[in-house]
Amino acid sequence: MFVIKNKKIQKGNFVSMKIRRSQVASIYGVGSIYQFKDIKNRNSEYESLMLASIDEWFPNPDEVHPAWTINEPRLQSYLNKEFFVIPPDYRTNAENYKIRNQKLPYVRFPRWHRCPSCGLMQKVGRLTDTESLVCNAKEVLKDENSTVKNLFKTCLNKKDGVERKLIPVRFLVACEHGHIDDFPFEEWVHVGSKKLNSGKCIIKSFGGRGGNSSLLGLKFKCVKCNGREVDISRFFEKNINSEVKKDDLGPGFRDINHSCTGNRPWIGDNESNCKAKQKVLLRGASNVYYPTLKSSIFIPIITNDKFSKEIIHKINNEAFWNSVKDKSEDSLNDILEAVTAGTNIDFKILKKAIIKKKEGFLNKTQAELDEENPQKKDEEYKYQEYDFIINKTTTDDDELVKHQFNISEYKELENYFSNIILIDKLKETRVHTGFSRLNPFEDGSGSFKQHLSERPRKWLPATVVNGEGIFFEFNAEKITKWDESFNDQKLDILNKNYNKFRKQRKLHERQINSKFLLIHTFSHLLMNRLCFNCGYSSAALRERIYCNLYDDKNEMEGVLIYTSAGDAEGTLGGLVREGEPQNLRKIVYEAVSKALNCSYDPICIQTKSQGLGGTNSSSCHACTFVSETSCEENNQLLDRTTIIGDNKNKSSGFFSNLLDD
Repeated sequence: MFVIKNKKIQKGNFVSMKIRRSQVASIYGVGSIYQFKDIKNRNSEYESLMLASIDEWFPNPDEVHPAWTINEPRLQSYLNKEFFVIPPDYRTNAENYKIRNQKLPYVRFPRWHRCPSCGLMQKVGRLTDTESLVCNAKEVLKDENSTVKNLFKTCLNKKDGVERKLIPVRFLVACEHGHIDDFPFEEWVHVGSKKLNSGKCIIKSFGGRGGNSSLLGLKFKCVKCNGREVDISRFFEKNINSEVKKDDLGPGFRDINHSCTGNRPWIGDNESNCKAKQKVLLRGASNVYYPTLKSSIFIPIITNDKFSKEIIHKINNEAFWNSVKDKSEDSLNDILEAVTAGTNIDFKILKKAIIKKKEGFLNKTQAELDEENPQKKDEEYKYQEYDFIINKTTTDDDELVKHQFNISEYKELENYFSNIILIDKLKETRVHTGFSRLNPFEDGSGSFKQHLSERPRKWLPATVVNGEGIFFEFNAEKITKWDESFNDQKLDILNKNYNKFRKQRKLHERQINSKFLLIHTFSHLLMNRLCFNCGYSSAALRERIYCNLYDDKNEMEGVLIYTSAGDAEGTLGGLVREGEPQNLRKIVYEAVSKALNCSYDPICIQTKSQGLGGTNSSSCHACTFVSETSCEENNQLLDRTTIIGDNKNKSSGFFSNLLDD
């Protein structure tokens, strides 16, 4: 359970609300808007709140109790952080007072609220107290004339004694730089008038007149100034005048001379001189918040030497690792002599383990990696996992445990895969690095990412999940031979549409090859079939694609399909069992044969561009799409003909012979 708090509220005065820990470090992280439900009535809205920056999570944000810290050496080096932190949960009976009654800080957003009964608009406080969330019509209108009061008679004349609870408005404004603010209601209801008295005007909302319940049917009016009723349709109009600059804010903003305020409610300040384009958004719209996440499969340190658990734990400790990783040999010897003195740890073995870790995980320095293409850097990061899964051995005590059958036991699948490896246990760390608004963010792109704190901290929010999976390494020679006979006509169209779509979102260009399409499409088909056979929900499985698009040195042609859970024990082994030869042969055949027919054929198979931005070919919801949380590419970059072929376009399928046999 999580409890909402704010430092400016008196001690002990807080509101108890619940939110999932995994959501706090992802889709409802810092800077996002979460609609909490009323505990007494789950069907009703209670509070619209925004999670405050990580500066406010702990009394001293640079000193976090070990109960909430996570260590993942590879990811810490990649993101240049000392450790990660799982969102703190509320513990009332903890023996340690330092972790007792820990709360998460939230602020109220948006601040504009309206009374559903009388329509009175009120701008409430930003702190999470509940006193200002009831209709205060009697106090606001006590000095007004009868004409004005008559407009709010439903609340002024109420006799039931029940307080009318205010609800947050649906509109807000946000810019491409991540700033967000309340909709400028006061300025808009006085457009073209000079009567604006900020804080003294009384705004009434009129909704759904004449049976019109659309957003543009909502009207607003300042009853004190006796102004005209206005709607917000002007803010949704596009600039059709060729003389207007493309980066102009838009007709509505231009009418009231409104520009971005640089407001950052999660931090509590305003960034000055922001000239980014603003848009009016609905509070629950998907483009209000795009979390930027980085995930990593934990790789244990495995060598031919049998290091003890104590030594492995020692070199995985971030404080110790930071003290030795960059030291010269003489300095390292001095440190290790002091560390091992009076312990059972062997000096030579500990030193050897440190050297092995440097060789396995720090092939390049952080500075060298940062100079490279960000996508190439990501590929190198994934290659470490790819190489480990294929080439290293594991023990039952490791964070990643695997076993495999000889590929010949899979019989006909031997022609298509070099290795099929069953992952009995894996640990995935998912880190929330920042967020963007209006457009998603990628490293190296022109989009803008907002940070989670006012200044850089030693850590970032993260969650850890444990699970299992099946790893497929495709036969490289088979892929090369297939690629020679594959018709690239659809691939060229897909790349053109895909990069046009990315350019609109200010993302860098990305050239997809046929190998990536093949691996990605196969992954989707297999996930759909595994869900059908095993009873998993559509969102239970995830994919991790290993395919080099930027770095020719590190050849990768594989995919990991896995399931995970927040429980420390992980999952129950059902997915690994499906990876055994007698089961997997049938599942792969069924998945591939399912691709032969789609309920939307022949339209689906013949379409060269469909889906989001026309970034799919011969793929749709009826055949290859999966839950978007399961897909690394948001259900983009899929082509069913890579699997089964396309006779009309003389394109061969990678698994065509499997279907013929």
